[in-house]
Amino acid sequence: KTYSFVDSEGLKTINIECVTAKAGSNDVFYDENDKIYIPVAINMISHDPNDLLLVKVSGNSMEPTFSDGNILMFKKIKNTDEIQDNKIIVCRVDGGLKVKRYKDMGHYKLLLSDNFNYEHQENMPIPIDENRDFEILGRYVSRIN
Repeated sequence: KTYSFVDSEGLKTINIECVTAKAGSNDVFYDENDKIYIPVAINMISHDPNDLLLVKVSGNSMEPTFSDGNILMFKKIKNTDEIQDNKIIVCRVDGGLKVKRYKDMGHYKLLLSDNFNYEHQENMPIPIDENRDFEILGRYVSRIN
């Protein structure tokens, strides 16, 4: 749910829902009450605001691309065919939200970290198969901060 207003600098602004997603592979469950709304100047976005999702990154598995606390803008998708190989997505995996790089290997798919320090469990690739509860929610558009 979004609503628009004019901010203190006279810019037409819209509040967009923001949820937290774990960059790592550890389960972080989506909590409906864990939403915040972030004001974004309308001239800063090129998509319908109702088609956007803001996501706050939790964890460092996407470093150096994104850091813990970054707020990212994703375009909601209705069809997974919109996702190109090697692009960054926000997805629901086994009840948790994740920010990962999507890799289509043909007969299977992987969710990859940009942080290649595999000594940490949260950086390990996440295989996606028919046994996993998995849904792509959006494709990366831009970083807000």
